[in-house]
Amino acid sequence: HTGLLCVILAGGLRTLFGVEAVVDLYEGETLPATVEAWGAKWPGLLGKPFHLDDHLTLNSVHEDRYPSGELKGLGLSLAFHGPEGTQVREMAVNQELRMSHGRLYMESQHGPAALVEWETPGAPTLQTAALMEQKEPRAYGTYVQGPKNLRARLRAVVPPDGQRPSSIEVRILDGASTSMEAVLKPGESLTLPGGGELRLHSLPAWTRLHGNYDPALGLAYAGFALALLGAALTFGVVKVDGLVSITPQDGVERVVVALRPHRFAPLYRERLDQ
Repeated sequence: HTGLLCVILAGGLRTLFGVEAVVDLYEGETLPATVEAWGAKWPGLLGKPFHLDDHLTLNSVHEDRYPSGELKGLGLSLAFHGPEGTQVREMAVNQELRMSHGRLYMESQHGPAALVEWETPGAPTLQTAALMEQKEPRAYGTYVQGPKNLRARLRAVVPPDGQRPSSIEVRILDGASTSMEAVLKPGESLTLPGGGELRLHSLPAWTRLHGNYDPALGLAYAGFALALLGAALTFGVVKVDGLVSITPQDGVERVVVALRPHRFAPLYRERLDQ
């Protein structure tokens, strides 16, 4: 019961003071050490928004794939730029890094990112980092909004050897209809209907980082440990009362053998017989 009370108390403290935050980064992008840099934040009722002490740069994303192209492992390299210089740290999925304001770990969401640029007559240049998500077992895709009614559907296919995609399929949509299709490699461009072009600059990988601050994490673990210990004692340690009474009666002896387990009495029938 003490363990369950600790878990309930830890849940209340997490609701009040816990903080969650996520951000998507592509290779080469730097995350400033500010609260506003995080894409989504869920602070507790009395918690402070999550942030890092130092700027962070995503150096690289490492994908390990089976020969079929299916993902086998995922890791990344991070660079922290602090007053004492730059420190490089490696991280894998669900492997946490301890921070002064909580923990940092990566999630399994990842994929190729297309850095594209729209150039159309009479409109300012539009630059977009399109993060493609897995839509098929070996393909990633997303939509990119362009000027006016133009949109681009991007699709990247993982090669049979499991390496990164070196090109993407581009389908230009004008409203609800397809106007043109092409395959682009980094540095190539596609001429748009009505003038202008869509240029693909690079195809870095992207991943999602998760920031977490939970002041009651230790209390929750202690509560679970106590609850498990209590369950083990409940089912593994049972008090058993025994009695052997011998009473003279009419020249013979009356013998009474009694066994009283405090729990799970049917399991002790064999012991009583012995």
